[in-house]
Amino acid sequence: MGDERPDDPEEMATLRALGAAIGEADPVPDWLVAAAAASPGLARLDEELLELLDTATAGVRGGDEDALVFTAGDRTVEVRVERREERRWLDGFVDPADAAEVRLERRAGSATTAVDDVGHFEFAGVPAGLGRLLVVGGDGRTYATTWIIW
Repeated sequence: MGDERPDDPEEMATLRALGAAIGEADPVPDWLVAAAAASPGLARLDEELLELLDTATAGVRGGDEDALVFTAGDRTVEVRVERREERRWLDGFVDPADAAEVRLERRAGSATTAVDDVGHFEFAGVPAGLGRLLVVGGDGRTYATTWIIW
């Protein structure tokens, strides 16, 4: 059913005009198109992918905070994401707390922060957009979250 096209040329013209109007009113950002095209090659084979296990939204419809839990084996990364206009504050914990640092990778570059002795890390005032976290564990392995629009 999803690939069916109307037989009526007038109906097709109306659908094309509607599609053009939607594309003009709310175009897909170029960076999102580029990220989608590049995404299959973004994961490196030497990283263990942390699976998004749980999400909890603190607010309702347009709330200002989300909580995300990623896991791979016995490794867990919990992140609270607070939204303030076009900026994000990421406050998280790594368990086990043996990681030295966490890196936030984004299409415009990356930022690194230290992990304290209880596994806490944070990134303040990060621009909204596509990114992922990379954690180097005490076992020497790199653990990567999926790419998320923060």
